[in-house]
Amino acid sequence: MSNDDPKKRLMTAAMAFLQQGQTPTVRELAAKADVNIASINYYFNGKDNLIAQALDEAAVQDLERWFESALDDSLSIRDQLIKLTHFLARVHHNYSKIARLQLTLVAFKDLPEKATSLAIKKLAELIARRLFLPPETPVCMLKASTLMASLHYLSIFHHQYHEMTGQDVSSPEALEAHTMRLLETLGL
Repeated sequence: MSNDDPKKRLMTAAMAFLQQGQTPTVRELAAKADVNIASINYYFNGKDNLIAQALDEAAVQDLERWFESALDDSLSIRDQLIKLTHFLARVHHNYSKIARLQLTLVAFKDLPEKATSLAIKKLAELIARRLFLPPETPVCMLKASTLMASLHYLSIFHHQYHEMTGQDVSSPEALEAHTMRLLETLGL
């Protein structure tokens, strides 16, 4: 690797392994990044934190690509909000193991969770536009955070979600109906 920054090289190496669907060992990560094994602890406090931050970075990149390709201004604000909410619900439902792993490794260890922050920011922006309010208005951030927390709950308790909430999310249609109820409950 040509980058002189060992922290960036480790992050790049972790993301490369994850893109191949592999969970690397500490030795494999260090070798791919061309760093000493101790660098993983020095920069990331261990392999789990490195993997968590790589997962989060990959999620941020995926979200940014999705925003650019799928949220076009020809759609109404409401339709953009619905489309984004459906997308986030599908990700949390269909990739619940990855979402749960990311939450466990990042959020529950008090590491910054950039992907969730980005999603909340975009939701708040659309909510503000829908309600004709400035995006930093507390009610917009509260509604966006509440919506995102509900979606996180969906991934954390994937198999028990119906039993715990009484909400059917077993099919794509049921999941979409559920997200529409979430939006309606929030007055959106």
